[in-house]
Order: sequence, then C-alpha cells, then structure tokens
Amino acid sequence: LLLKKQYEQKFIFFFKNKFSHCAWSGDAKKQFKIKSKWRRNSKANKIVFFIVKCFVPTFVLFYQFYLKKYAKVRNEFLHSKKFMKNNLNSCQFSKEVEESVSKLEVTSKDFENRKDLRKSRIFTIDPTNSKDFDDALSIETIDTNKYRIGVHIADVSHFVRPGTLVDAEARNRATSVYLVDRVLHMLPTHLSTDLCSLNPDADRLTFSLFVNVDENCQVLEEEGSPWFGRTVIRSQARLNYETAHFMIEDDEKQLKELHECVKISSDTTLEQIKTDIQLMYRLAEKKKQKRLTEGAVRLKEPKLRFELKTHHQVEKNFVLVFEPAAELKSSGMVEEMMLLANTEVAKQ
Repeated sequence: LLLKKQYEQKFIFFFKNKFSHCAWSGDAKKQFKIKSKWRRNSKANKIVFFIVKCFVPTFVLFYQFYLKKYAKVRNEFLHSKKFMKNNLNSCQFSKEVEESVSKLEVTSKDFENRKDLRKSRIFTIDPTNSKDFDDALSIETIDTNKYRIGVHIADVSHFVRPGTLVDAEARNRATSVYLVDRVLHMLPTHLSTDLCSLNPDADRLTFSLFVNVDENCQVLEEEGSPWFGRTVIRSQARLNYETAHFMIEDDEKQLKELHECVKISSDTTLEQIKTDIQLMYRLAEKKKQKRLTEGAVRLKEPKLRFELKTHHQVEKNFVLVFEPAAELKSSGMVEEMMLLANTEVAKQ
C-alpha cells in the first residue's frame, strides 16, 4: 500500500439520537460510522468537532480523531456552526490586521479633491438591526418635472489599500456573510461599522452618482448628468425599511409607533425626509414598470423573516418564529435606485 499524501480535514458531526451508530457531517451527503468509544458519550442533538487525519489518493482512512468541541445545541445554532466550520472563514481577525486599521480615521485632509455634500439631505434605509450602512440616497427637485437623484456608496477603497494586510484578509473572505443569528464581516468592525458605515451625523467618505431624470424617471443626458465622483457626506436620517414603507403609505399612526427606529438630524425634519421618499418611490415605480415592459427578468424568490431570542444556556440567538417576510415598498424602491446606479456605471 502506497500512501502518497497525508492531510488533516475538519468535520462537524451531528448525532441524531443517542443510539445512533452514524453521524452526519456538515455536508449532509456525508455519513460516517463512529467507533463505540466515541458513540457511547454521544447523546441526541449533540455536535462534535473533529480534526480527522486522512490518507489519499484512492481512499480515505480515518485513523486518529481529535475531539475539539462537544456541546448540546439547538438546530439553529448547529446549522450556523456547520456553515462556519465547513464552508466559511469564521475566525476572528488577527491582531496584526486589527492593529493595521485601528489608527485609521476620517480627517479634514481626506476631504481634499472631494465634492462636499454634507449640507445635502441624504438618508439611509436598512434593516432594523443593521450596524453597517454602506449606501445612502438623496433626491431634489431642480425644475418642473425634473429631478436629481443621488446614490452614495461608502468609499471603502480609501481605507483598504492594495497590498495591505486588511486587503489580503478581505480578498480571502471575499464578502460579508449574513447568517440568521450573526454576521461574519469581510472587514474589521472599525471599518465595517464605523469608518465605512454611513452613520447619521458623521462625516463619511463616499463615491457618488448623480443623474437628472424626468417625471417618468428617464435619465436626462445633459451637463452634469450622469456625474460620478468622490464625495464627503453627512447622513441626515437613518431609517429602517418599515419606517420608510409607512412614509410611502403616509401612515401616521404606524410612524408614531416606529419613532424609535428613526434617527433624524437637527438639519432636517421628518416631514422633509418623508416628502423625499414619497417622490423617490413614485419615480422608482415608473422606472420599474418600464423595465418590466421592456422584458426585464424578474426573479421573485421568497424571503424569510426571523424572530430571535437569546438562549440562556449558550448565550446565542435562537429562532422563535420564522415566516415569509412582508413585501415592503421601501425595499423595492432602494432596489430600483441601485439598479439605476449600476446601469449608469455599466454604460461608462
């Protein structure tokens, strides 16, 4: 027998009941028999993390197991663990990466060669529990039946320079991953939820697109439209999708109940923000109808809403309720604005 290569592989095993001779790995297609000395301590709904030493190329031989973790869990927690251990880079950022970004900050020197939009009425719309706000919107009436829409994206590239430690880490992670009970960020929190998050009443660096549109939301190709460039903004309102939806619906009763979910700057008023959102929604709907008429593909996948509660034993969030998420007009509006921005970028 020729053993050409030896390597270690991680597995998550899940025992369905205490009498089971088999365990299921993080990949649902894999099933393994576990030796009795491991099985006798395995109870229902328990998760075991093994590092398995294997031999290849023609077959796999398990000859040594190292027990890493052993804990009773609920299924929701198990699935998050499986994803993280088998498929995701869920490790904390290294000390070197954290230190490389810890001293970064936004200063007035960073505003040089950027268009100053801090006086503009710009707002963000995100899920209630979001801590990272990476895009913002604005709209103004510039003439009869003529409007100027702004889409503002956090300028992450200002802080994440090519070849740096944080750049290499971001390349390795590729994207932020949103699980039911947690977020695995692509960037350290000092960037993702602070410097690169368009928080209300904070000077933030952005890359912006402006387009002038008519009453049918047709882009007007004229001087200054479209306009792309680096900017600095100061968000005047932080809204969640529900609040923006009830603004569109002009539902004053619901808005009063959700007042804690709204953060409005002293530079603006709730009524001004509501007027902007209602106008933007009206234009977004016209843009959407035109896209669909021209044959746009509509992928309508169902989305779920999860209600979480902290489990007292493991201090993790567990799902109490999950149900189809309500279709909110505000969500569709934001989607249309992002499509508008991407379309204009693609034309360049």
